[in-house]
Amino acid sequence: MLQRACPRCHLQIPDNMLSSRAKFISIAGAPRSGKTYFLTIMLHELKKSLSQQFNYTLGYLDSHEKRMAVDYEERLFSVADMTQPVMLPKTETAGDHLYNMVNLDDVDVQLPKPFMLSLLKTGTSSNSATESIVLYDNAGESFRLDAEDSGKQRSTQHLSESDAVLFTYDPMLEPQTRIRLSEFSADPQLNVNASSARQVDYLEEVVHRMRRHRDVPNNQPMNVALAVCVQKYDVWKPLVDFHRQGGQPIIDSTSIEYRVKHGVAGLDLTEINVISAIIRSMLKDTSPQFVAMAEAHFRHVRYFPVSALGHSPSEHDGFLKIRPIDIQPFRADHPFLWLMRRWDMIAWLKNKQENPRDLPVASVRNLRPGLLEVRCPETGEPMRLDEDHAGREFYNPNSRQFFWIPTVRLSGEPDSKRAGTVRRKKHESPQGLGLKLGSAEKDNADGKTPSKRRWWPFS
Repeated sequence: MLQRACPRCHLQIPDNMLSSRAKFISIAGAPRSGKTYFLTIMLHELKKSLSQQFNYTLGYLDSHEKRMAVDYEERLFSVADMTQPVMLPKTETAGDHLYNMVNLDDVDVQLPKPFMLSLLKTGTSSNSATESIVLYDNAGESFRLDAEDSGKQRSTQHLSESDAVLFTYDPMLEPQTRIRLSEFSADPQLNVNASSARQVDYLEEVVHRMRRHRDVPNNQPMNVALAVCVQKYDVWKPLVDFHRQGGQPIIDSTSIEYRVKHGVAGLDLTEINVISAIIRSMLKDTSPQFVAMAEAHFRHVRYFPVSALGHSPSEHDGFLKIRPIDIQPFRADHPFLWLMRRWDMIAWLKNKQENPRDLPVASVRNLRPGLLEVRCPETGEPMRLDEDHAGREFYNPNSRQFFWIPTVRLSGEPDSKRAGTVRRKKHESPQGLGLKLGSAEKDNADGKTPSKRRWWPFS
């Protein structure tokens, strides 16, 4: 047998998917928020950064569905003339190119085609580890309030299995933000007649569908990571450029640090957290409802400044297009790398001693497992942060002050245990790298470990 198929829907299943459960990532966002460009360029950048710095090979699983992803990437990076403007097609709510039509229980059902990826760890041993990642992209219209998600239309039911959500947030869909940015940029997307959308409504619909499929009570945050990918940083950069350290912008081009001694890179989580706080502050000023919605329903939230194109498009034949030679991605791979860090696939950098810069120290207390209340030493301002902030520097965007968040001991934990962290099981990653490898927090909101779930849906 050369290929395997699902016995229910008859769609092809790559062999890698049979051995272990994959990680599922759902891409969501409003129409025209740049999901397709972001996804295509993110995967292109990941192939480079993972192979050059993290000893991983990223590729597509052996599946008919990979043709769509390959087509998108070729349109941007494999054209004969890199100076000719190109564009990617908008993700539609129907069509053979993006969706499969299958028959389930005598009903024709439309299912989105996934991006199925293989992550092969290289350079460690003869038995290299392989991980599978499944990405689901949807048209923004699929998350409208009146969009159906049952019967023949089941385009967003993958949210029931999502381990993480990448939400593409475009500040230029907000009319007030466009007005502010028009002082700094002549980008054609700042036109007064440009598209507008209440992006909090689309996030709210994502939350409702996830809770509906998962049966999670509204008073409990979902144990799902949310990466808010704030698009087109090259245009809105002036809104946060005043956050500086030593005269240099805090937001630089990368949070990846390569350790030549160990032959592998690590992710600077301290910088990821600080930059996330800056972007959160900007969004709280322009769209406070969005920030409140995100942090009320997801246990782990980070905000990423990204730019898929890194360059303003220009108008050609009535469409906005980009010359491939002008594409300069900015931090497009960082949201995915943060998720890999949470899943113990890559290392993170950590100080060898507490508060090495002798910064002011914040007071910390536990609110519930995995959630801390931190009070800034300068202002006394309270912040609610997850446990990944403990034992690290942090930054208050309001006072523009750096401070140290100490580790704290969880109630009932032995003194020998480091506080501010959850108990972590030993990971089967290569040892001796000199980089801290800890596992992501796995418990439910009530602190109980969930029973093991059978991932394969057929007996």
